[in-house]
Amino acid sequence: MADLQINHQEAIQYWENVDADVNGMLGGYPNVSKVDLQGSKSFLAKLGIGRKNGLKRVERAVDCGAG
Repeated sequence: MADLQINHQEAIQYWENVDADVNGMLGGYPNVSKVDLQGSKSFLAKLGIGRKNGLKRVERAVDCGAG
């Protein structure tokens, strides 16, 4: 069980010191691939979120599936 090996306090300390921008969230990698963006767009559309007519628009979101 890998989850049992997670040190939550260390994780909190790490993320408290990371910039809340693309560069910080991606660990210094300054770009997001087109494939990743298309996958996210497709996933959000399944939830009814997006830019097309009939879909909800949101101002903020959180990515809880890092990895």
